[in-house]
Amino acid sequence: MSVTVLDPERHGSLRLLQSTDFSFARDRIMVPVWGQEIPHAARFFPVVFMPRDDQWIPIALMGLEEGRNPFVSSRGKWLADYIPAVLRAHPFYSVESGQGEPVLGIEENDPSLTEDMTLEERSLPLFEADGTPSELTHTALSVLQQIRGQQEHTWKAMRILERLDLLAPWVPRSGERGSSQLYAVDETAIKNLDDERFLELREPGVLALIYAHLVSLRQFHSLQKSHSQLWLAAKQQGSNALFPQESDLFIFGDR
Repeated sequence: MSVTVLDPERHGSLRLLQSTDFSFARDRIMVPVWGQEIPHAARFFPVVFMPRDDQWIPIALMGLEEGRNPFVSSRGKWLADYIPAVLRAHPFYSVESGQGEPVLGIEENDPSLTEDMTLEERSLPLFEADGTPSELTHTALSVLQQIRGQQEHTWKAMRILERLDLLAPWVPRSGERGSSQLYAVDETAIKNLDDERFLELREPGVLALIYAHLVSLRQFHSLQKSHSQLWLAAKQQGSNALFPQESDLFIFGDR
């Protein structure tokens, strides 16, 4: 994936095809999830933690085989009732500017982007004719700013878990060795906290994160199902709604 800073001179003629094709996520088995979306993701995927650049990243685990996400069909259909916000925002991403500030970036080689004006009726421009950002681009920026805000809240909670030494290598099955890459909350370590340290868990978002994470680990068996079983389960469940109807978190256009 090659993400560059969105630039009107370089990307001024690009348009985004209105599509629900998630083929781009077929090889992604670890997808970041943040803040208020974690309880939603926890209903469908194990949410575990990965250390990266002095931060802890909550990860929705979507597969057991590298490069094979069973929640994406051969035709690019998403096969679960929840879609993580960063996938919904694709092909837009948050990247750092030369000054280290977060700015809007785009995966410019993504097939959903086109310069073909014959597809105008089913595509949306990234920029207006005068070079100003389009409504689509403003929406994408707003979504990514929301994600960034949720990241900050999540990182604050994760620093508390790290400081209290509550993270341990994840052991998905009894008797197996823990992962050297993925971590989970150690319930025994929580029980062994003294009263003073336990009170730190009452900081905003910490307990909610712990509860959602621990509940999510029950979803591990779903990753062992075949692709056809996942497809059947999705058909039986019906809706592919991104969020419950009462939530407007990370709503991204009508994709």
